[in-house]
Amino acid sequence: IDPRPTPGGNSFSNLDTLTDSFFTSVTWKGAFGSNLWLDKWSYLSMRGLLPDGSVVPTAATIIPSSITTSTTLSASNTYYMTQQVFVKSPAVLTIEPGTTIKSYRQDNN
Repeated sequence: IDPRPTPGGNSFSNLDTLTDSFFTSVTWKGAFGSNLWLDKWSYLSMRGLLPDGSVVPTAATIIPSSITTSTTLSASNTYYMTQQVFVKSPAVLTIEPGTTIKSYRQDNN
């Protein structure tokens, strides 16, 4: 389970303008940005259901659930599977030797 929004997704656009100095401006909507503040002190963390808090996937390193155009995963990046991935014909998925792919733990739901 990763409650953080997808980098570059809707949570990062059309942000409200703050007029009250009590609040701190952020670059996302919601309780989570790239900081996984639940790590190390929540029930989800204790049960091993959260990714390592130091892992900060980017839009370029999250493998989409549906690959519809030919794609190459480079050995110079670490990629993250956050869900099942399907390669749709006629797309081809090429994984360079030495590429690291990490998968989030299934939550059994």
